[in-house]
Amino acid sequence: MTQWKASLYVIVGALCFGTLSTLVKIVLDQGFSIQDISSGAIVVGCLMLWICTFPVLGEIKKYPWKTLLIVILVGSVWGFTEIFYMLTLEKIPASLAVVLLFQFTWMTQIVHMIQTKTLLSTNRWIALGIILFGTYLGSGTDINHLLQINAMGIFFGLLSALSYTASIYVSESVGTHMNQLLRSALMLTGQMIFVVLVFSPTFSFVNAFAKGLWPWAVLLGILGFVVTTYAFNKGVPHIGTSLAGVLGSIELPMVILLSSLVLRENVTIVEWTGVILILLGIVISEYDSSPSIKKYKTSKK
Repeated sequence: MTQWKASLYVIVGALCFGTLSTLVKIVLDQGFSIQDISSGAIVVGCLMLWICTFPVLGEIKKYPWKTLLIVILVGSVWGFTEIFYMLTLEKIPASLAVVLLFQFTWMTQIVHMIQTKTLLSTNRWIALGIILFGTYLGSGTDINHLLQINAMGIFFGLLSALSYTASIYVSESVGTHMNQLLRSALMLTGQMIFVVLVFSPTFSFVNAFAKGLWPWAVLLGILGFVVTTYAFNKGVPHIGTSLAGVLGSIELPMVILLSSLVLRENVTIVEWTGVILILLGIVISEYDSSPSIKKYKTSKK
């Protein structure tokens, strides 16, 4: 697979993930809880992904049960991101929560440098700086928000960024030899078990289905779990953690665009400027033909 095609998979996954905040706000306005929305959507998404996997389900016999179990367990890492981000939103303003989540853009670069024992190229550093500044502008965060910091909110926000980074790393390195549909279904199963046990251990979301949650759960399940999980698993192994972390930042422009068009929220010129900067940073990173410029640890002779 070419880098451009793999990058497209990651971009599509990030764009779909970026629709979640808008959809969740719409469903919350209808009286459903965040616990029921998250649990219901991931259960439906997992079921749909297993249905898509049916034609290749026979391949599961090729792998030892220990390998399958490991893939399921590491899939729960994606669940940590959702849990920590929801806890962050309960503690601090959403604009600051987004900024904290997007710290994954530089965390993924640290992981890349540790993995490869190389430094990033000048182009990649420039792209990263532009994206981080664009994220700050696009989030609408101001000094007043920064002065109202909740320590636990900051803590959970940074944990959400760290777990998002770990999720990207997992997509690059675990079970990549498997059929991607099967791998995605197994990983989403691990995520589903974790989220349901933490958010809705009594399975209260079942009652929410009867009250009209199910069509929203289907939509959220497709965009937030089926497409996102498969797209990241398909693309990340071919481009690596570093570039995937940069491309994942396109999630914020999608959030802002949908907030403006669907929720009719007022988006300032400063926030649109942030969107433009993020897109510019992504373009610069894609034209970076040499992401690693030199070894920072020399090998023994």
